[in-house]
Amino acid sequence: MYVAHRTRVRALTLVAAPAAAVGTWALLQAGGIELVTDAGRTVGAISVVVVASLVALAGWGVVAVLERRTGRPALWWGLVASAALSLSILGPGAAATDAGVLLGLVLLHVVTAAVVMGGLSASLGRRPAVRGC
Repeated sequence: MYVAHRTRVRALTLVAAPAAAVGTWALLQAGGIELVTDAGRTVGAISVVVVASLVALAGWGVVAVLERRTGRPALWWGLVASAALSLSILGPGAAATDAGVLLGLVLLHVVTAAVVMGGLSASLGRRPAVRGC
């Protein structure tokens, strides 16, 4: 039962992360913030969904490795995910053309990270006790 719940929570995170990211993107568009990088590339809905999906999938992989290799995967997941978010914020800082674009790009990163970090942390709930040992 624990494995089924864990997998269900992680699969939901794979769906929720791109949904939250594209929802944020749509709100930014509705607010008149067009996400254009200094290279002239427009960040579109498809890019947002693909990147958020890849981030969630990569996070799932990291969590799976941490579960196998560490005694405290939740602690390590928090550290690794926070470090990854911190590093990811550097990209918008370098690519933004103005303050609105910077705010929008950072917001996309933070929203996606919040969903991925929260969802995958929830999947690292307490393991059931082993009986008979």
